[in-house]
Amino acid sequence: MIEVTLSRITKGGPADRCDGLHIGDQILSVNGIDITSLQHNEIVTLIRDSTETVSVGLMQRGYISNVKCATLKPVILKPEDTLDVQDKGNSTKKTNKKQTGSLKVHNHENDSDEKTNELKLTLAKILKRNKSKEKGGQETLIKKDSQKSGQGDTEKHQNVQKFVTGVPSTTLKSAQSIIIKNAEASDDCYEEYRNNNYLIVAALDFGTTYSGFAFSLIANMNDNPLDIYVNESWNAGGRQLLSLKTPTCLLLDAERNVSGFGYEAENKYTDIVLDKQQADYYYFYRFKMELYNRKNVKADMEIQDVTGKSIPAIEVFSKSIKALTDNVFELGITRGFEFKMHDIKWVLTVPAIWSDAAKEFMKESASKAGIPTHQLYLALEPEAASIYGQYFTSNEVEKSAVGKFIAKTGTKFMVADLGGGTADIIVQEKLENGHLKELHHASGNDCGGTSVDRSYLQIFEEIMGAKTVTKLQKEDPLTFLDLCREFEVLKRTISPSKEDRVNITIPIVGLNDICEKYLKKDFTNALAMSPYADKIRAWKDKVRIDASFIKALFTPTINGIIMVIKEILLSVSGVTQILLVGGFSECILVQDAVRRSFEESHNIKVIVPKDAGMSVLKGAVLFGHKPNYIVSRKMRYTYGVFTMEDLNQKIHDKNYMIRVNGSVKCTKLFSPIIKLDDTVKIRQEFIFTLKTNREFQPDLCLPVYCSTKSNPKYTDEEGCYELGKITIDFPNPSKDIRSVQVSFIFGHTELEICAVDQTSGKAISSRLSLI
Repeated sequence: MIEVTLSRITKGGPADRCDGLHIGDQILSVNGIDITSLQHNEIVTLIRDSTETVSVGLMQRGYISNVKCATLKPVILKPEDTLDVQDKGNSTKKTNKKQTGSLKVHNHENDSDEKTNELKLTLAKILKRNKSKEKGGQETLIKKDSQKSGQGDTEKHQNVQKFVTGVPSTTLKSAQSIIIKNAEASDDCYEEYRNNNYLIVAALDFGTTYSGFAFSLIANMNDNPLDIYVNESWNAGGRQLLSLKTPTCLLLDAERNVSGFGYEAENKYTDIVLDKQQADYYYFYRFKMELYNRKNVKADMEIQDVTGKSIPAIEVFSKSIKALTDNVFELGITRGFEFKMHDIKWVLTVPAIWSDAAKEFMKESASKAGIPTHQLYLALEPEAASIYGQYFTSNEVEKSAVGKFIAKTGTKFMVADLGGGTADIIVQEKLENGHLKELHHASGNDCGGTSVDRSYLQIFEEIMGAKTVTKLQKEDPLTFLDLCREFEVLKRTISPSKEDRVNITIPIVGLNDICEKYLKKDFTNALAMSPYADKIRAWKDKVRIDASFIKALFTPTINGIIMVIKEILLSVSGVTQILLVGGFSECILVQDAVRRSFEESHNIKVIVPKDAGMSVLKGAVLFGHKPNYIVSRKMRYTYGVFTMEDLNQKIHDKNYMIRVNGSVKCTKLFSPIIKLDDTVKIRQEFIFTLKTNREFQPDLCLPVYCSTKSNPKYTDEEGCYELGKITIDFPNPSKDIRSVQVSFIFGHTELEICAVDQTSGKAISSRLSLI
């Protein structure tokens, strides 16, 4: 027998030290069969005979990890079987099983408690896969899988020879047989592996106006999933907090070191301006919308602070994320937990309506903030809120909501995440076992709470002049912040039934100072000479405004939200509930407008939880524990590649005609991989084959295109744009023509790719660059 010692396995952390096989070792082959090209959904497991919680496994190209994965059908190794192992010290060793088919493992939960457990070494799917390879069966297996997938729109493109042109000479010659291949193993295995490696799940809700964080222990998930820790002590400099979050603002010093984030940044910057030192600092706020507003999000793009100074945007985002992660560790210590970076599975929230490039930008920002990429998940904000909604009880929704949210399997419901910057809306159906299926791709617009803020500030711009308001923001940020904070409170409290005047406290001293400096009159006189003289009255430190005038500021934004919801309901029938979440959903005017628009006319129940502003954050924690709550999603775009084929004058535009080696071709054809509104399962793969076109070619490069249309014809038509480029590197370029099988993996919150060299059968370096 072979003895293997494992430490801390049942605690979910990595092994401290092992003898024999090690956590982190790589299994190179089993019985001489190479397994280094295995994907993460093909797992070899060591499964305990009894039904206990500890197992050991091999995953992702054969690396040993601690994973419980009893869902795979095992193939048991026989005596005399051999494993070739690359250990942590990089020396190759052979592990021979001579007497039995078992390993004897000593599992140390702690130094004083030693227990012996019998494990059976089992093999999942490897022998079957490799036998199919030996018979040339991998391509056959893929085609067989594609036939079972039932994706009619994509199957049209199978086995069609198409040629790619217009790309550099180092790129592929052809893109053949766009084929569907479904993932072979359930995500349950993979997620259980991921969770077993961590102690906690921590979520960062990076918002336009406010940001926050929360975490929970993996050990508590089954017994008490809502035992979620949040920060309850943001320091707002003595001001009343509006939520359990902090403003999304960042202060950097002259060397661009972080001087403050959130309320701390606001308060420090106020003092800096009073001391007239703002030229030596950078102050950013409400910068998240840059990723929504910019058509081309790039890694090297820059953004301006409030004084007009520019620095790389990724620096601002990464340092803000780092500030939030630091707070996670600080809260852990105050709650009696001491954990390290490797103990945490991180979840970062992003709007579902964001582009793939914007999501990639956030992921890269998190990486620069110190979060390892393999420990990070992106959670789509309305999906996270939906997951949290599955745990609502009648006490956790407002009194007008009857019963539980999503009480029955088969319920179709909408989630409208109304945040500071965007309205982000999805439709889902509740399936068995608590899973959720997307029925309509995410839709939305920029009708968030800040659009109402802009309308409010326009009043002061017309009273004082736009340039004066800009001067106020730069020269007296405390006055400007007080002006905005008072309206933030009003946004949440103004009632549809309010008919008389509304009183708003204003920072009159600061307003008078700025008006006298630039207008040579005080604020009251400026108001009296403005178009609003008959609608707004100033008295000491307050203004009295007609309620109808204030409510009218909300109308364009609310109408924009209602319009998106109506458009979605025209495409999806049977929706019976709308869940309103996000900070702006706490606005009573918004709630009333959505109810009046849909409860009676559409017979749809509108539900607003008490903690609507925290639903995304808490749901993101739950998503981190179990990302496979969502079993399928709808595609927001059509994805494809650039191809050309023989010109057919009946169907091709002659403007795209070119000659290649004497043949007449049609170029710039959009060849779809997957189409808008197609339903994809989690980790569903769409595969095509690329080939080199010259000897000793070191890499392949292929542009990938996106379109807002279901059936785009050309890559340069309206609605189409280049999403990014796939780059595949050959570690050992050869004289032979090389074929590479590239898999697009859809269905998760972000697009993934992987590549396999068809000559060696091994995975090779591949990347999809979006920014």
